[in-house]
Amino acid sequence: MAHGLSPKDKAVYDRVIKASYNNQAKLFINAFWDQGIIAQAEQVWKFTQAYVRTDLHFKGLRPPNPAREGTELDENGFHYFLEKEINPLTVLEARAKLKEADVSFNGKVSLVEFLNWHFKKSPVEFARLCPEDVEGDANMTPEMAKAYAALNAAKTEMQKIEMEKEKLENEIETGGGIKAIRAKNELAQLLARDNIDLNRALLTAEAAVRKAGGSGKLAPPGTLWWMSREIEEMKKYKPQARK
Repeated sequence: MAHGLSPKDKAVYDRVIKASYNNQAKLFINAFWDQGIIAQAEQVWKFTQAYVRTDLHFKGLRPPNPAREGTELDENGFHYFLEKEINPLTVLEARAKLKEADVSFNGKVSLVEFLNWHFKKSPVEFARLCPEDVEGDANMTPEMAKAYAALNAAKTEMQKIEMEKEKLENEIETGGGIKAIRAKNELAQLLARDNIDLNRALLTAEAAVRKAGGSGKLAPPGTLWWMSREIEEMKKYKPQARK
């Protein structure tokens, strides 16, 4: 089998490419943590955000919109991603890169396939280091479960703000008269206000992640790093008006 993947290894990729982009990134960092991938973790983070932006761009959307994110990019998406994040390529050059990275042979490139290819990691080694539980739910410590719950609660608060903003923007664009004026005023207030509920949720999540890391129990180091990085980014969040 090409890339040296056994049928068992191929089955691992079949599971991984169905995981969210965030989970694919965490699996990659955890797999190669002992090989010093922490030095490239921030770049993995940036590539992941770019993958999400590209995915949503081709759907006419923008982040945050986790419910609409896919799990891999097709040829057009991958070409666009490479041009934006690596270097400009012709269609034929991008197609050749896709074939190099696409170890699952489905004509698409998942994030983890790209990361293995870009950082020159062995697809076979990744498959053998990757846990069967690609979503990370099995055998989770109580501390990690609480950390995940707290982080998801913070994400929910952020999504509420985005949904409220989108509703008001749609009312401004499609409505008229008093309704549009009221929506415009409410949107201005939304964009200017302090997000108290979100900030409180982030403090709770930060404490929960810190406790999970210091519990003395097994906690995937790459996952802890990723969760802390998510919180760091969410602290910068301010809703932006539609352009």
